[in-house]
Amino acid sequence: MHLTRFTDLGLRTMMLLAAAETDGRRITTRTIANGADASENHIAKAVSRLVELGMVNARRGRVGGLELTEAGRHASLGRLVRRLEGDAE
Repeated sequence: MHLTRFTDLGLRTMMLLAAAETDGRRITTRTIANGADASENHIAKAVSRLVELGMVNARRGRVGGLELTEAGRHASLGRLVRRLEGDAE
């Protein structure tokens, strides 16, 4: 099974957010872009989709950043991949 770059970036975002959560810090799209060797624009699109799916909260401003929602903490990998790939459930 081959994943699209979009899905790969979405999954990387979720993993980085989960790892950052244990430290109690928020992560930015710039941090994710640097870690994933991708443009901030591509990461922003993936984050936007994750927000639509209710997996991530995005907050703007000085104390802003990204964090997982409760649904994002308990999402199954298969369901997340299907939703990011655009398959209907």
